[in-house]
Amino acid sequence: MTSTTPRLRRWREASQAVQEAITAHAAATQANRYALEQDVKKAVRHPPADPAGE
Repeated sequence: MTSTTPRLRRWREASQAVQEAITAHAAATQANRYALEQDVKKAVRHPPADPAGE
């Protein structure tokens, strides 16, 4: 039996919360869940440049 560290557990819980939010939003808006998830990943990995230059 493997024990998970508190840090890993928090990541897993956060990941699960994100997946649940994406699923709920896709269902509420009749959006394609896969496409929505890809858009979220893209926005997180490549945020738009900060216009203030910070």
